[in-house]
Amino acid sequence: TAGIPPVPGPLDIFYEDMDLVVINKAPGVPVHQGPGHYDDTVGNFLLHHYDLEKEPADFHPVHRLDRGTSGLLVVAKHPHAQEQLKHQLHTGAFQRTYLAVCEGTMDPPEGRIELPLGPKPGSLIEQMVRPDGKPAATRYETLRTWDAFSLLRLELETGRTHQIRVHLAHMGHPLAGDFLYGQERPELGRPALHSACLSLLHPISRERLEFHAPLPEDIRALVGEGFSPSSVTASPCHLPPCGGRLQQWHLHDCTVVSVAAPISLPPWRGKVAPPQAVTDEGESPPPHKRIPAGNASRRIRPHILSM
Repeated sequence: TAGIPPVPGPLDIFYEDMDLVVINKAPGVPVHQGPGHYDDTVGNFLLHHYDLEKEPADFHPVHRLDRGTSGLLVVAKHPHAQEQLKHQLHTGAFQRTYLAVCEGTMDPPEGRIELPLGPKPGSLIEQMVRPDGKPAATRYETLRTWDAFSLLRLELETGRTHQIRVHLAHMGHPLAGDFLYGQERPELGRPALHSACLSLLHPISRERLEFHAPLPEDIRALVGEGFSPSSVTASPCHLPPCGGRLQQWHLHDCTVVSVAAPISLPPWRGKVAPPQAVTDEGESPPPHKRIPAGNASRRIRPHILSM
């Protein structure tokens, strides 16, 4: 991968085979290079890991996490796997669930936020709700409330920049510690957002893979004693259907839908679905694919749900 030097660094690898790797990204570590971050990114660390393993793999991230966001991230090792996984994004095949701590109490406690997002004029990084923005929808469920905070489970129907952060801030409940859209909290040093659950179909074998990453220590400290993170991370990688009547109201000419009519998701078939035949419509892996599909050796963390 041109322009990314291999550099040793911390990696929490949950799963790895010859086509992809799933890591538990630490907060504060950027995925991509950028101003001030040339040799301390996930890309740097993974390329160094590949060198140690003597594996000619490349860095092809399938999705992204903000620098302050912790949790599960999928990186493909070759372009074919990346394209196959990108086709799954925002479908029932590729599901991501986030845990977050927000300020205040969401009312209603579960629902769906649908607000278009776009760049904020005069800012290089901030996003905002705007009528001419791109469609964006976020589902949420309140798991616990205490003092001035709530623990939420969230699922994205779209993948806009800063989507969760902007949606919650617009509703008056920014993420705890979000210096950009809310109020900074020195004890956190970052927005309290964690990619907790990930489910996908393997790009080659089409086997169902599911992973759970427990809350990191900084968010667990904010949530407080008496909370069992296993009660959340053991849940399926999608929100249960929302019940209740449809409620709508308007904010700045944008529609918010909360406590929506039941949202249907593909039925969950357990931790691992049976392997399915590859249906690539004649598409074949690129020439540098090193081994036949299905023969990849796997390195798996024992406590993670896997194949």
